[in-house]
This record gives sequence, C-alpha cells and structure tokens, in this order.
Amino acid sequence: IFSGLERGFDMWARTSSCVLALLVLASGTETFELFSGLRRLRVPRLVSTLMMLTYKYILILGDELERMKTARRARGFKGGRGLLDRRGFRIISYTAGMVFVRASTRADNGYEGLRARGFRSDMKQMRTSRLKAGDFAFMAWFACLSSLLVILQLGVSQ
Repeated sequence: IFSGLERGFDMWARTSSCVLALLVLASGTETFELFSGLRRLRVPRLVSTLMMLTYKYILILGDELERMKTARRARGFKGGRGLLDRRGFRIISYTAGMVFVRASTRADNGYEGLRARGFRSDMKQMRTSRLKAGDFAFMAWFACLSSLLVILQLGVSQ
C-alpha cells in the first residue's frame, strides 16, 4: 500500500514542481515574448499560434464572466440559497450560456480585426529581446536548483 502512495506522492511532487517552474518562468515574461520564444525553440508555427489564440480566448472568457457577474450583482442577484436552489441554478446556467455567446462574438470581432490587418496565421516578431545580467543570474539559480533536485532524487531512489 505504501509503495503505491509513495509513487503517487512522487508523481504529484514532480508534476507540481514542473508546473510551478513553468509558472515562474511564464509570469516574468510578457505574453508576446513567451510565444515568440516558443517559435525560437522550434515549436511548430501552428501550435504556437493556436496556443496564443487560445490564451487570448481564455482571457476574453474571463473578462466576459466578470462583466456578467457585475451585471447580475447590479440587478440584485446575491446567489442561490444552496447548491440545489432551482432559481439560482437557472440564473447561473443562463449566465454561463451568455458568457460563451458574448465571448464568441468578441472572438469573431477579434478574428475580423486580425484579418483586416493581414494576419496569415503567423506571428511577426517586431523586436528581439536581449539577455540581461538578471536573466543570466536567474538561469544560474534555476540550473542550481534543478541540479539539487536531481541529486536529491537520485539519492532518494537508491
């Protein structure tokens, strides 16, 4: 039983550390630089473009959800009395449907704007970024931390 729990915890810890490392790297990087960096790493053009557009669409969904929440609160909606409250559930389900309808409309408008500007499924890089001293310090810190984790992992598994 414990070997299964240990393996599960090990898998969870590895996955969590990878996700945390990606979040740390991505949070300090502008969105456009992140996606142009993917292109420099030879990620296929279609994949990086789809990732960029998906990211933008997620932001649109979040923005529409916030606007709908504000509108509901302005009309006096305070939430349902419980998880199974029919009135509250109905209002929330209508809101969810409207969020997708409005976000779809905004995404279509964005697509038309991209087409009007000559977008051809390719991201043009307007500027190149140079590495600074802080970037090298972060890379050295990250390499040391990664090495320490590998050493600890090798020591634990033996």
